[in-house]
Order: sequence, then C-alpha cells, then structure tokens
Amino acid sequence: MVCHINDSAAQTASALRNVNNHLEVNPPAQIILVTHAQGVEFDVCLITLRNRNIDKNKFIPEAQFVLSGVAGITRLQQREGYACPRP
Repeated sequence: MVCHINDSAAQTASALRNVNNHLEVNPPAQIILVTHAQGVEFDVCLITLRNRNIDKNKFIPEAQFVLSGVAGITRLQQREGYACPRP
C-alpha cells in the first residue's frame, strides 16, 4: 500500500488510521508513506524492529535508528523543548 500525504495538517491522522486498519487485517503488508517537507528526520525505534522482526535494511538510507522511540520522544520534549501533539 502506498499512502501519499501532501497536506500533513489535514491528512496525517486519517492516513495513520488507514495504515493501522490495513495492518490489522493484513499484518505482513508492506506500507509506504510518502510526504513532502523540508527538515524532516525519520527516526526508527529499534525495540519495535526487534519485537516485529523487521530488518533495518528495509528502511531508506536516510533513516536514523534510535534505541527507543518513546525515550526519544521524551528526550525531545523534556530536554529540547519540542512539542508532540497527538494526531
């Protein structure tokens, strides 16, 4: 499945809901999200990869791998002042 998000404010929540729905009925599905933006960093949680047995080589070369996505979000919020609004 390819999901194109060209208006993140209006489409992100709906796109993620569609992705989750798709994975619920077809867990091995390959899903690609395409977005347009500048200054985007793509962090991938290594714990999730381990728990779902996903190979790091399946990600784009620009992806950065973090030990824990939750810990990374917490660090960004508490130490670096980022906001993390819920979609």
